[in-house]
Amino acid sequence: MEFLAIVVSVVVLYLGHGTSKIQHDSWFYRLGTFLQRLPVSRTLVQVIAISVPVIAIYYLQHNVEGRGFGVPELLLMLLVLLYSLGRDDLNAILEQYENSLRHEDVAAAALVAQDIAEDTPPENFQRLQASVEQWSVYRHFERWFAVVFWFLLLGSAGALAYRLLQLTVTKNGLLAGALQWLDWLPVRILGLSLALIGDFVSAMQELQACVVSGAKSDACLYRLACAALQLDSDGALLVEEGAARLAKLASLLHRSLILWVALIAVAQIVL
Repeated sequence: MEFLAIVVSVVVLYLGHGTSKIQHDSWFYRLGTFLQRLPVSRTLVQVIAISVPVIAIYYLQHNVEGRGFGVPELLLMLLVLLYSLGRDDLNAILEQYENSLRHEDVAAAALVAQDIAEDTPPENFQRLQASVEQWSVYRHFERWFAVVFWFLLLGSAGALAYRLLQLTVTKNGLLAGALQWLDWLPVRILGLSLALIGDFVSAMQELQACVVSGAKSDACLYRLACAALQLDSDGALLVEEGAARLAKLASLLHRSLILWVALIAVAQIVL
């Protein structure tokens, strides 16, 4: 059942906009606002806000397990997994950015990316492009791979916990350290798969450096992706090269998604 839920999530990602009727987060924000009445710190309020629905989903899945020929359990898995997928309309944002680059309009590209590359002036194209590339790589990671990783490890409750933590960090910056811990292992595992489908030696060298470094998840994953494609993340860059680099990074991460679906399928058969 887990594999079927994962396959559906992949189909939804490729079709786009398939989760718009499921991914409503207002209930979570209202819960956080309600809990602020408690005489505790904001951080603890957010921990409680995340814990309440996660525990509820855990017990709900435990109670429906094995009932109705597994249909209620499958439906619960599907709903939670689809809800837990990433929020950004990644393809639309990148398409607008790339179109601006194709017209060599760096100012328009900077306007599209103003929420991605904060405090990055349009005249500094190298910094702007690097910020967008790093954002793109991490968004590809957190919108599916990290969610599925925790889904396989901890079930629906794990996937939900990861998404609610992402929402908390995005909205108010709290619990960012906890998110780094949750990202640590899946980032390195995805880095290994990037080495397998890209330049193995370069990616493995970067992966070894990421294991011992204290770099943030997005920066570490970006360096791993660049190493796998042998892209220079620090050298001079022309405007007309920007769209092609983003397309290569997206293709790499799509191939890694296909690889992991295949590996999960094999594991389901063998185990």
